[in-house]
Order: sequence, then structure tokens, then C-alpha cells
Amino acid sequence: MASRQKRTDRRTMSYDDGRYHYSFKIALLGPNGVGKTDVLTHHLQTEDISAPATIHNIDCGISYVVKDVSALGRLYRVQYWDVQSAEHYMTQVARVCRGAAGYVFVFDITDRKSFDITKKLAQLFEHTGPVVKKVLIGNKCDLENQREVSKAEAEDLVSQYKSSGMVQYFETSGVSGQGVYEAFTLLHTEIFGTIPKHPDPELLLQRGVRLGKRWYGAGGEEFEAHNFKVDDTTTKVDWM
Repeated sequence: MASRQKRTDRRTMSYDDGRYHYSFKIALLGPNGVGKTDVLTHHLQTEDISAPATIHNIDCGISYVVKDVSALGRLYRVQYWDVQSAEHYMTQVARVCRGAAGYVFVFDITDRKSFDITKKLAQLFEHTGPVVKKVLIGNKCDLENQREVSKAEAEDLVSQYKSSGMVQYFETSGVSGQGVYEAFTLLHTEIFGTIPKHPDPELLLQRGVRLGKRWYGAGGEEFEAHNFKVDDTTTKVDWM
């Protein structure tokens, strides 16, 4: 019984500590050793943040960071999930990442096998369709002399999954942070672009975006959404 209770607690996260307009989840996927955590760390250091990060370790190889991000006159609560994506964990990966508004597929340009796994991940999430945005990152571009995966191969993968929301390929360095800002800025912009001026809650859910405590009426007026409910919950979101 205790283990079941623990699982329930980590599935449902309360957001009573802030007032934000929208919330969504971004999943970083890639096998162990490609540098996902380094990439995310550089992103969080350069992000326009409205509140300190809260780091949660869920399980071996799975953690997430909660950030409040200000953009376009709105406050967004973003969960960045760092998910180790070994081949034998594909079922778990799909479950953990369900409901995400965006995906960052990360491979190591010096490791051919990591790229092969990334191709399988892209296929795994192809069903999410074009409204859920994705970027592809080739990390460790500072090790150019050890490259095993060409830019052309990575760009071909993006082209293959463009119809399912894959928007662009970036090369990054987890050491210097090169390319990280550009990759996340584009992904955020693409997600923001899926949110209409006068959002319909059910339509937003299809795109992995949820209304927060502050949202807008049909006339554009802002008001508190304390009594607004999605799936019979006001201030709790079950991502998984």
C-alpha cells in the first residue's frame, strides 16, 4: 500500500504556489551519456526566469525541473523533464512523456548508436502530430574531430518527421553552451504559437498546454480562474 501511495503522490503535482497563465511540459529524451542534463543546465542558466528552479528526482534516470518563464506578456509554468531513454525503457519513456507540449531529442554527434536510438524515439512520438513541437539536438559539437554523425543525416531526420512537429536541428555543446539558447528559444516560440488569443481548454489539452490560474475571457479580459476545472481538477495537473 505504501508504494502505491508514493506512486500516486509523484503523479499529481500541485501548483498552488503561483499564478500563471499557462503550464506545459517539455521532455528531453536521449540515451545515457549524450549530455541532456548539461544542455538543460545551460538552458536554465540563460532563461528569463521569474522564480527559482525546483528540482525533483523521480526515479533512476528521470528528473524534472519546474520553472516560471515570462514571455509575450504572459507567465508560463514549464516542466522540463530529463528522461534517460535506453532502448529497453521505451514503454516507460512513452508513459512518462505523455501529455508533453514539446520534445527535445538529444544525441551525441560522436556516438552513432545514440543517433540510432534517437531515430527510434522520433518514431515513438510520431503519433503526437504537428501541434506538439519537437527539436533535434546533436550535442558535443566541441568534439568535431570525433564526429560520427553528419549534419546532413540529422537534417534528413528532421525532414522525415516535419509533418509530426519536428521543426529544426541544432548542434550544441554541453561544455560551452553553444546553440542551447537558440534551440530552446525556437521550441518555446513554436509552443507559444500554438496558443490562440482566446484559448479553448479542450483544444489546449490536445496541444499539451493547460490553463493556469490566470486566463482570458472571450473579450480578452484577464481574470482569476479559481473555479475553472479541467478533468475535475482546479490546481492539480496529472502529467503522467
